[in-house]
Amino acid sequence: MRLLQIAALSLAMGVPALAQTAPSPTVGQVIVISNGLTALDGYDTPCKDNNVERICRKPYKFSASALWTIASDAAAARGVVTAYETARNALIRQMANGGTRVPDDSVNKFNDEQQVLLDKPSGLTFGRIKRADLNLDENPIPPNVLALLIPIIDDK
Repeated sequence: MRLLQIAALSLAMGVPALAQTAPSPTVGQVIVISNGLTALDGYDTPCKDNNVERICRKPYKFSASALWTIASDAAAARGVVTAYETARNALIRQMANGGTRVPDDSVNKFNDEQQVLLDKPSGLTFGRIKRADLNLDENPIPPNVLALLIPIIDDK
């Protein structure tokens, strides 16, 4: 129980803020945005290497400031995600009496407790990314990735 309290406290303390005026996203929202940020590393495309066709990873082309914002946001989100994973693992150990599997009769309680962790404010303030800086005419960013990032994209 003590480990769970420590993990929950570190989760509630969050990560130092970047510049933004919007309220702090929940831990669950940070996880979603983090998934979108991770997908901005690049995309797979066919290429030839010594006349052998293979799949290559091609980085997206962003401005330097957009790259820095993406990197800063990803690093900050990683701290929140790690704290959540620590708290979740402690909750599993608690409900599994030190084991790694929540008993069937405790799954609903576990799900409720996990949702409490996900609904906590993260303490994180994301930097903002301008939609124009995503260079969508050149970068084939999938719509589902953009949907994950909408909370931190400025439309102007």
